[in-house]
Amino acid sequence: MLMWFLSSNLLRINIRKMVWGQLVFLFLVFHDHGWTQSEIIGVKDFVLSGDAVVIGDQCIRLTPPVDWAGGSAWYRDPIDLKGSFQMEMDLMLGCDDQGGADGMVFAFTPYQGITGYSGEGMGFSGLRPSLGLEIDTWENEHLLDPPEDHIALLQHGLVNHGYNLKGPVKIPNVEDCNLHKLAIYWDHTRHELSVLLDGKEVLNYQEDIVEHIFFGESELYWGVTAATGRYHNQQEICFRKLEFTRPLASFQFHPREVKLLLKGNVFPLDIDYKKSQTILSEDQYPELNKVLNLLLENPAYELVVDGHADEFTSPDANYNLSLQRIKVIQQYFSDQGISAKRIHLNAYGDKYPVDKNDPQNAYLKNTRIDIRFYNPRT
Repeated sequence: MLMWFLSSNLLRINIRKMVWGQLVFLFLVFHDHGWTQSEIIGVKDFVLSGDAVVIGDQCIRLTPPVDWAGGSAWYRDPIDLKGSFQMEMDLMLGCDDQGGADGMVFAFTPYQGITGYSGEGMGFSGLRPSLGLEIDTWENEHLLDPPEDHIALLQHGLVNHGYNLKGPVKIPNVEDCNLHKLAIYWDHTRHELSVLLDGKEVLNYQEDIVEHIFFGESELYWGVTAATGRYHNQQEICFRKLEFTRPLASFQFHPREVKLLLKGNVFPLDIDYKKSQTILSEDQYPELNKVLNLLLENPAYELVVDGHADEFTSPDANYNLSLQRIKVIQQYFSDQGISAKRIHLNAYGDKYPVDKNDPQNAYLKNTRIDIRFYNPRT
């Protein structure tokens, strides 16, 4: 079994795999309604233990084909289940169908780098609190395993299927020397966990995992582990895509900025527009989410949004452009549950340029959104 742990900028990882076991480039993109950043990551971002070894830039062999082997790979950072989650990877569970064992478990736990018992426990047994997605290739009758390869959702380090949250679900033979695509999707709004094997959904579970399994703790570490016992198989994994949604609450102004904003100071938002653009782009949402959180945390306050444009077109066109931009911002806040009555709009067009003496940079300086918080009761 293999273990995998769960953790709203959206985190996206795409890899171009050239040959299994050879060089793999993994491109990591974090983004949440606009903020994006990319970098290349590899197995250096994982902590390996036991028999796990690197076999490519983003591929890990967890167990060699020998008895009583065990290996794990843990990602360095936690993820937050208050946001949605996607994982896609390629698995190779060995070539010996008759005498191969044991399989993998994908697990989630609040504790970093802790592995459970090996053998039939596959690094998951005894890990509490925890959630484990098991891909089992060996029948342990005393654990109520079916004879077929199977998948199951486990809890709190319990590998006996009498304690399962879901399953076991029988799956086609995966000890066939082939790569098999595994996808795990978590929708935090629907509290739904969906698992696909080779493009087909094999398990679906709906429950508030954070409350039901982790007692309110949403930040979890994830890793992947596998084990063999008296029988064995070579077991490998290559990561293809990881995508996390960063929780809204993580977008915050600096405390000093909060004090100034709640005192009524005018604050320019860090938002750039392309010429004539009115729709929100990916890189604008993080800044707006800071404002949104401040509105949610201070329900007595209202917000003034001032839209400004450059002076390169007609005054009427500039006024309409600034109006449309702030209307889109108001609509975004409204879609997130903020009453439109709390958002007050002022479209100024090109009436109040910041810099009249620098025409070459006038667009960047004069096209802007200013905000101001105030409490109507004070």
